[in-house]
Amino acid sequence: MHHGVADDLAHVTASGRRDGGLMTRRYVLLAAAPEEADLLALVQRWLRERGAVPAPNVRVVADPVRQITFARIEFGLSNGLSELKEDLQRIAEFWPLEAWRLQVQQRPRILVSAGGDDRRLHGVLALHQQGRLDGDVVAVVSQHQAVQALAEVYDVPFVHLDRDDEVPSDGDLMHFATQTAAHLVVMTQSMQILSTQGIGHESGGVEGLLSAPVPLQVSPGVYLSDVSALRTAVRWHERGELFTWRGEMVHVAP
Repeated sequence: MHHGVADDLAHVTASGRRDGGLMTRRYVLLAAAPEEADLLALVQRWLRERGAVPAPNVRVVADPVRQITFARIEFGLSNGLSELKEDLQRIAEFWPLEAWRLQVQQRPRILVSAGGDDRRLHGVLALHQQGRLDGDVVAVVSQHQAVQALAEVYDVPFVHLDRDDEVPSDGDLMHFATQTAAHLVVMTQSMQILSTQGIGHESGGVEGLLSAPVPLQVSPGVYLSDVSALRTAVRWHERGELFTWRGEMVHVAP
């Protein structure tokens, strides 16, 4: 049985500025396409047609072994995220895009799933309290009532999971992530970080993230070595540097 999260956990609004009465949101587009597709030219034309304001921070990396090109492009536009995703979905197959991810640049909201051992939870909540996480912990969920006391010390809402299983199911995590509008789930039992956002045109689900700072890497790794690696992964998510390609996570640094 799920015990409800406080209804007043507010959604984070997209960061941006107003131009002519319209809010200009800051977006990051990650994409992968075959080398012959001239990915950068395709994306830049799409942005021009929609009146976007490209930022100077554009990164294009070619992988001759896999014959694929990865691109990361920042831009500003007043259109909403859902509208832009629908637009990309319509044209992606004609470019062609093998994978893509579009997100608003904002501080991620973090849901923490904790076990009975609170040592790692203490480290995560301490980073949150010190403002060193590049994200905001919005709730701690656990089937262990003892965890509640520690969450209260750091003034973070606690959600009791009334189950006997040591590790919450994906369904439980998605349920509480939806209630708290969380972008990321941190599991302190295994020091694993998960993204709750859909990747590209996929229909949501839980996606694993990477754990080592590299300019470009394709890896199936999802586990974090320590709390400092968690900070790195949260920062990558906030900047929009991670997406799924051929079932693996790709990190494209600015």
